[in-house]
Amino acid sequence: MFNFKLLEQLIEKELISIDDAQAVIDEWMEEHKYIKQNEDIVGAGLDVVPIDANGSLDVMAFKKSLETDIQIGLFQTPLSMGDTKGSTYAAGYVSEEDRMVVLEGLQKVTESVVQQAINKRLELMKKPEDSVWIEFDELSKPKLESRDVLEWYNSGVLTREQVLKWGGFPVEGE
Repeated sequence: MFNFKLLEQLIEKELISIDDAQAVIDEWMEEHKYIKQNEDIVGAGLDVVPIDANGSLDVMAFKKSLETDIQIGLFQTPLSMGDTKGSTYAAGYVSEEDRMVVLEGLQKVTESVVQQAINKRLELMKKPEDSVWIEFDELSKPKLESRDVLEWYNSGVLTREQVLKWGGFPVEGE
């Protein structure tokens, strides 16, 4: 959408006629009617306002609409997924839990696709299938810091084996 502010001011001050202003606009529009994506519009005395795919000027509403379409159509999740604004703690927790389930599902899909590519490469190298694999951490697990794990070990909450496993070290017997 184009707003020819300068022409509007010139008409108001009666420096040019409406017909002359319309002729300038028509000429400018003819010159720019084939502008392509990622090309710039250069002009003085005019505003250029982009219009989104729905024909509105509210980009945030358009973004929210896309999020809704993705949540319902692609992920088949409730609309409240990840949207905790104005919610109680419990509702926010459930919403965040829904979000984690969807993200973990995406991890599984990604893991499967990448594993297939790895196995194909292993096959070409004449190596055993699944001898190399990909793993993602579970997103819904709380992220623990080493000081917390050590404190739980020292207070007897965790065993030595659990601490070794948490740290990524080999555990005897596994």
